[in-house]
Amino acid sequence: MTTTEFPRVTAEPAAEAARSRWNWPVVLLSLLAAAPVVSMIVEVVRSPRLNFLDYWSVLSLASYPTGQYHLAGLFVVYNQHPVVVAGTLFWLDAKFFGGSNHALGALVVVLSLIVVAAMASMLPRRLSPTVRAAALAGFTLLVFSAGNLENFAEGMSGTHWLSGLAPAIVAVALAHRGRTVPALVLGVIACLGHGAAFRCGRRWR
Repeated sequence: MTTTEFPRVTAEPAAEAARSRWNWPVVLLSLLAAAPVVSMIVEVVRSPRLNFLDYWSVLSLASYPTGQYHLAGLFVVYNQHPVVVAGTLFWLDAKFFGGSNHALGALVVVLSLIVVAAMASMLPRRLSPTVRAAALAGFTLLVFSAGNLENFAEGMSGTHWLSGLAPAIVAVALAHRGRTVPALVLGVIACLGHGAAFRCGRRWR
């Protein structure tokens, strides 16, 4: 009579496999990418609730004395830039949030995250997860850097700038994937936001 011995199964290989699933460089780089985002959210919360001077100047272009939306008043150049999209966002902020600088600051955070996501979407797929995580950390450190603090603390400034920049970056990402028509639409929106997509010089004079 023969006996068959079965290999002993222990929990050690399973635990080792679970540990190997954690790519610690990717985890640490992801935490590094999150740090500047969190710091700018804190700055938005700490910023004054009342908007700054340029907000009210553009809002006067975006509204009638009665408070109704005045789209035609936004087809002007303000500080050498179009304000159609920014003025519309300012009017919506005044209507629904009482002209809150915090609301515009939160919008700046969202638009900045869209910019980071659009740039990350254009990274070559052949890159390793660690390299992609490092690039993502670099993007967030760039977009959410201390040099851009004004855009977050003064929501009207960041909203005006990113209402042109964010659509332009997403347009580039779409064109990168061969989606020309939506890229052109977003390019036009970027021109109306801050003139960041195409040269609109003569048209806006």
